[in-house]
Amino acid sequence: MKSIGMYNYRVRSWGILLLILLIFLLGLDLFPAESYALWNGIRPASLSASQQDAKVQTYTELLSFLQQNDTVRVIVNLNVSFVPEGEVQGIFAVKAQRIGIERAQEAITKRLESHNVQILRNFKSMPLMVLTVDQSGLAELVEDPDILSIQED
Repeated sequence: MKSIGMYNYRVRSWGILLLILLIFLLGLDLFPAESYALWNGIRPASLSASQQDAKVQTYTELLSFLQQNDTVRVIVNLNVSFVPEGEVQGIFAVKAQRIGIERAQEAITKRLESHNVQILRNFKSMPLMVLTVDQSGLAELVEDPDILSIQED
């Protein structure tokens, strides 16, 4: 009987030791500097003149479509810190990036509430949204510094 009790004690001890080691290894990359920016959805920088010009050009092109139709379907790229998930170091950084993307999507959705906008899709792992917008909603997207680019879907 003593040998079975001693065996259970050793197995439990090794299990606890492995659990502590696993927690330590996962915790090494708990909140690196990039995770802080990704978690909070911090924009990398303000838009360059060429990026703003591209948004205005897209707006101009889509206006002719909107003169004949009430709405247009667009894909917007959010201006948040983003690293492809395959290049992100650690599971916590991936989660932080996804939360930052989600927060940015929620903020943009809230700002667009007063316009005729329908959110068709929010992506979890990429800073993209698919929307149906009218002319005033499209104008709001062009002026929004949290929108990096707009393209017709």
